Amino acid sequence: MKLNKKILLLIVLCLSTVMLLCACHSERADQVDYRIKAMVKKGVSFKMESELIDLEEQVALLTDWERNSMEYYDDLVKYRADYDKFVQDKIVDLQAKLDALPALDQIRVASEKDINAAKSAYDSASDYVRSKVTGAEKLSAAVTKLEQVLKDAWQPCTNCGGDGKTVCKLCNGKGSRQVNHTTPNGKTWRVSQECKTTSTCSACKGKGGVYVED
Repeated sequence: MKLNKKILLLIVLCLSTVMLLCACHSERADQVDYRIKAMVKKGVSFKMESELIDLEEQVALLTDWERNSMEYYDDLVKYRADYDKFVQDKIVDLQAKLDALPALDQIRVASEKDINAAKSAYDSASDYVRSKVTGAEKLSAAVTKLEQVLKDAWQPCTNCGGDGKTVCKLCNGKGSRQVNHTTPNGKTWRVSQECKTTSTCSACKGKGGVYVED
């Protein structure tokens, strides 16, 4: 009888230990689940690369039972696939922009849009994406050349003197002017009316100048 009690006690202790371990494992899996959910909600971007790698490492440390108990394990797998496609698309897009850059002797003011688009894409890309494309030196040279082209072609606006703003012609920049105000009974009074002291130059649209090429 005493032996049976000892065996029963041993079984209870073993079950308690197993339940405790399961609870610990479940808590660990839940923490990873929570982070996966938060990552997925933020969407795919280069900023999430380190978080994705860390979560994959954390999942690798879990037991099969823990992974099977996870609610967002499949979301992690899908996120990895989506991230890989995102990176590949960025590589293709960046390479296309770099390949489309004009030769240095062909750079004009009109080249600004394409060069800036390539520079923006390159600056925002991850180190991995940059390592997979060619043309970084060409981009750097194009940016330098464009700066010189824009500098040479820039002419201050003659309408606003390069300020980008024009003085109000109604008040001559004073901020108010005297106008006639007629009351309902027909009497006329001189009253002060506020107006803008300056306004955006219509000729240069507030830029202060225009680009003029030969």
